[in-house]
Amino acid sequence: MADASQVAEVKGRLFALALVGIAVVLLLWSVAAPWGASWSAGRRYKLHLWGVSLIANPQSATASMQSCDWFGLKSVPEACERADGAGARYWLLALAFPAMLLACACSLLSALMIARGSVAGLSFVCWALPLLMAATVLVLASILLVSRNVQGALRVFQASVVGFEGTGLAAANAGLVALAVALLVSRSFRARAS
Repeated sequence: MADASQVAEVKGRLFALALVGIAVVLLLWSVAAPWGASWSAGRRYKLHLWGVSLIANPQSATASMQSCDWFGLKSVPEACERADGAGARYWLLALAFPAMLLACACSLLSALMIARGSVAGLSFVCWALPLLMAATVLVLASILLVSRNVQGALRVFQASVVGFEGTGLAAANAGLVALAVALLVSRSFRARAS
């Protein structure tokens, strides 16, 4: 009986570890890939978690690309210019990037805890649960911060509608689902441990 429960726990840990690993890859992809796009005055704007890419003359051979970020490290005044009266929305939008990076860190730490298992009677798996919870909440917060604030935060996107069909947003949503399932699987470890 004890052997069967240990085998079930190892299988559950491996499943949770695989889910968290998949989630980490998806979350890292969401940081790099565009979340949405918009057209305005013959220019294409791609929305990323970290800023905006401006593609001038996208249909011609002389197309050029510039980018800016929320933190002023790269500056193209037009692409990341705040809308009038959008100070709070702009900073909420800027919080999405660090929230996603923190979610990646929590996910990696929880994967390490799950992989470690139990040593000398100390269960590291139970410590993965709060980290998975934090990662799940941070990913959801990041998604909501971008989708709720981008339209009113940037002057460029006030005149046009942002289409949220980017692979970055799709990867963030898929990562959120993977973390939620890993969270449910990890809760079963906690129930068995108590």
